[in-house]
Amino acid sequence: MQIIIEFKTEHLRMLTRKEVCELLNVHRNTVAMLTKLGALHAIKNGKKYMYSQLELFRFQEDYQGMDLSNYKAIEEAVKMVEDNKKYL
Repeated sequence: MQIIIEFKTEHLRMLTRKEVCELLNVHRNTVAMLTKLGALHAIKNGKKYMYSQLELFRFQEDYQGMDLSNYKAIEEAVKMVEDNKKYL
């Protein structure tokens, strides 16, 4: 399933890790782990990581319904998503 997003200039606003945590309702360490393992892509700006809103939409679409509760589960989900994209 592909989500169609109407592009608006407010989608250009970058989000902090704290804002991403609040939006996804997860702990800061979970967002750090998702970023480290490549499930959630960020831009490093100095010492801070910033996330685009479009990246959050992509993350939600790609990982919908998957178990992301621990390191091993995230590794497996990332591999599954990468393998699925090879065949599209």
